[in-house]
Amino acid sequence: MKVLILILIIASVMIMGVEMGRDDCIKKSRCAKYGYYQQCVACCKKAGNKGGSCDFFKCKCT
Repeated sequence: MKVLILILIIASVMIMGVEMGRDDCIKKSRCAKYGYYQQCVACCKKAGNKGGSCDFFKCKCT
């Protein structure tokens, strides 16, 4: 049982690492502080991504 829990924890950390790698504009994380949704999209496109959105008040690039 402990091994299964350890595997799940490691897998979730790996998935989070992949997800965070795409967040080029996360330093401007609070969308309300940085601006509106369109500014997040513009930041992500400028960084070479397809676009972006605000997710839990953080700019997420896709």
